[in-house]
Amino acid sequence: MGFNLFHFIFNDETQMIRVLQGEPWLFEGYSILLGPWKVGMPVDQISLTTIPYWVQIWNLPLGFVDVEMSRVVGAHVGTVLDVDKRNVEQGGGRYVRVKIGLDIGKPFKRGSFVLMRTGKVQLLYRYAKLCDVVYIMVFLDMNIIIVKTNLMMKPRRSQETTNMTHGS
Repeated sequence: MGFNLFHFIFNDETQMIRVLQGEPWLFEGYSILLGPWKVGMPVDQISLTTIPYWVQIWNLPLGFVDVEMSRVVGAHVGTVLDVDKRNVEQGGGRYVRVKIGLDIGKPFKRGSFVLMRTGKVQLLYRYAKLCDVVYIMVFLDMNIIIVKTNLMMKPRRSQETTNMTHGS
C-alpha cells in the first residue's frame, strides 16, 4: 500500500475485537497503536495521539487500594481505560495496575505527588512493555492499516516492564 504502510484483513469481527481488546500489542519489539478510521478519510489525515498501556502505580498506601482510588490516581497519568480488579481485590500488593490511554506527543510521567489524609505521597509509575518507537495502526471494519511513525529510536526488547523511561 506504500512506504511503511501495511494492510491486514480479519476473517470476522470477533477476531478484530479480540485484537483491539488485547492492546497494547508489539510487532518486532515495537508498540502498535490502534484506532478508528472513517470511510473516505485520506491516510495522510490520520491523527492518532494515544496508546493504551498497563501502568503499575507504586507506593499507594494500603488503606487506599481500591478501584475508585486507582481510577483517581490513574487520571494523573492519562485517560483511565480499565483497572486490574484482580490486583485491587487482592489488596494491591506492592502496586496497582491501571490501563491508561497515554498521549504519545507528551513525555510519559515518572511519578507524581498526591496529598492524602496520611500526608504527601510520592507515587511512581512503571509502564508495561514500553518501547521507544510506536507504529500507528488504524482499522476500517475488519481491515487494518499500519503506519510507522518517523521516530528513530531502538525498542527495549529485553524488559517486560520498563521503569520510567520517558519524560519527567
